[in-house]
Amino acid sequence: MKKQLLLFAGSILILASCSTDNTPNIQQAQIDSIARAKATLQDVLNKQKNDSIINAIAKAKADSIETINTSAAKPVPGANKN
Repeated sequence: MKKQLLLFAGSILILASCSTDNTPNIQQAQIDSIARAKATLQDVLNKQKNDSIINAIAKAKADSIETINTSAAKPVPGANKN
């Protein structure tokens, strides 16, 4: 019984090693093209994210300056009593 099982397992291994590979053959140029496209996409996404962060910081600073300028321009009631 063990001998038959061993022969069966060995024949399965031989048949499995002889099978053809049906995966598509991707050329190195295609792989490089895909990698460049992914890198370009990531660069664009990073630029958009950085621009968004920079714009948010600039808006916060502008709002802060506007608040300071507005509060400095308003006279405080009762502050100039002679």
